[in-house]
Amino acid sequence: KLERPAFGLENARSFQETVIRWEAEFLPGQVKPNVATRYLCSVGQLDQVFGKLALVEITARTIGDYIALRSPQVTNATIRRDLTALASVLDAAQRFGWVT
Repeated sequence: KLERPAFGLENARSFQETVIRWEAEFLPGQVKPNVATRYLCSVGQLDQVFGKLALVEITARTIGDYIALRSPQVTNATIRRDLTALASVLDAAQRFGWVT
């Protein structure tokens, strides 16, 4: 496996760092409490695959790996809800100026 510094990722923002800021700044007042609860549940599942990744390492392939991992365990609707939460986190990262 290639090391992060080889690609200049040593200063890249992490998924977990983004979730912390997203939870603090985006969720309050932006979505209804039930939606926030669902997003947080999904983020807990997403963290199992994306938790150790830098944002720039989240690709179509890693998302596909997540779907393949979850498919035998849950319904397609649950996976779609998880991906909606992921999209919200990644949208927030873009708003924070952490990804383009």
